[in-house]
Amino acid sequence: MSDDLTRRTFVQGVAAAGALLPAASAAAEAPGRDRAADLAGTSHAAFGAPALDVVPVACAVNGEARAFDVRPAETLLDVLRDRLDLTGTKRGCGHGACGACTVTVDGTTRASCLLPATAADGREVVTIEGLSGDGLHPVQRAFLAEDALQCGFCTPGFVVEAIALYDRRRAAGLTGEPTRAEIEAALAGHLCRCGAYVGIHRAVAPPCARGFGRRAESRRHLVQGPVGVGDQGDPGALAQRLQGVDAGPRRLHPG
Repeated sequence: MSDDLTRRTFVQGVAAAGALLPAASAAAEAPGRDRAADLAGTSHAAFGAPALDVVPVACAVNGEARAFDVRPAETLLDVLRDRLDLTGTKRGCGHGACGACTVTVDGTTRASCLLPATAADGREVVTIEGLSGDGLHPVQRAFLAEDALQCGFCTPGFVVEAIALYDRRRAAGLTGEPTRAEIEAALAGHLCRCGAYVGIHRAVAPPCARGFGRRAESRRHLVQGPVGVGDQGDPGALAQRLQGVDAGPRRLHPG
């Protein structure tokens, strides 16, 4: 009987202690929770640091001065497409692996999906829309002449990279065609889901030597003649795609 009472007393004591634990834990944690709430409600200025809600950015985009406030998490791609409506720069993989979002920053090609918008502050950004000027760039004309595109989603990135190669060679005083190895190295990191690589490689070399090549010469009407619908499709729509303009039913990807 004595043992039975002892066990009962022990069980009752454990139950009573268990009931008291939540209250004790809440009491112990209250100061911490209050402190956290106080810190959360304290502005950055109280600690002598600037608020990080938005960051002012001023830069040149396609030769035009731009100023805007960005959130620290925004990428340059977000700003170009969603703020400036420059949708020629495509949102592809989001990991800098496909090349569809390529732009130049101070003359160097960059994956805009990986570049924080704040990194553009004080710099010059050029997108596919800024490469044409008064007419198609020689590289764009070569892409059109060689049919170096199908759906056109990846084309702006390829063209921006190819023009960067064109500019580097001209700056170095090189007038001959780059080798296939040079072209492949320059275009590494650019993916074409349609597999138009043969036409792309064929289009890159001639402009670097200030020409379009024999095959393009035979089809010069596509890039120099009146714009209209012919046997090869719609040259006007192809020209728009080379300038980053989404042009109708051939657009197979969201852009």
